[in-house]
Amino acid sequence: MNRFFLLLLLALGATAEASAQDKPKVDKVTQCQLNLDKATAKVSAIVEGIEKSQEMEAEGVSLLKSSKSERKALAKQVKQLTKQLAKSKKKLDSKMKSKDREAVAEAKAEYKDLSTELKAELKEANAKLKLADKDYKNAQKLLVKGKEGAKRNKAKLKAAEQREEVAREKLDAAIAKQEGEED
Repeated sequence: MNRFFLLLLLALGATAEASAQDKPKVDKVTQCQLNLDKATAKVSAIVEGIEKSQEMEAEGVSLLKSSKSERKALAKQVKQLTKQLAKSKKKLDSKMKSKDREAVAEAKAEYKDLSTELKAELKEANAKLKLADKDYKNAQKLLVKGKEGAKRNKAKLKAAEQREEVAREKLDAAIAKQEGEED
């Protein structure tokens, strides 16, 4: 029975030793170089993220400026249309007070046509104004998203650069150690 356990123990030891030899050994310099490459790739990815965030921010700023100017122009147009409608109504009111029935009927028809036309233009201008407001809100979101992304990525960049520097130092130490062993 003791011999059986002894043989079993030897067989297990030989199997463990054989499986340990199956794993390819990667030297320290190669491993450090791989770690440095990973750290460098991570830094590059974060830098790209910062650039994208800055592009979003720039796009937000330009969209914000254009939507502001568009909103001002449309608000001015709406104001002019409203004034024009009020002026024409005032002019036609004096004709509607006339005693001549034909002149009153003509003034009412003219007012109705003018009112319909101006209201359609006003409705169109208000629709464009809503689109400009939507663009303005989107621009603000882009601006905020870009700023937050840049801030977040800059913090990540500092940590990634530190990890890259540590990996570079480990690689240099491994190279120095390997060269020291060769001498």
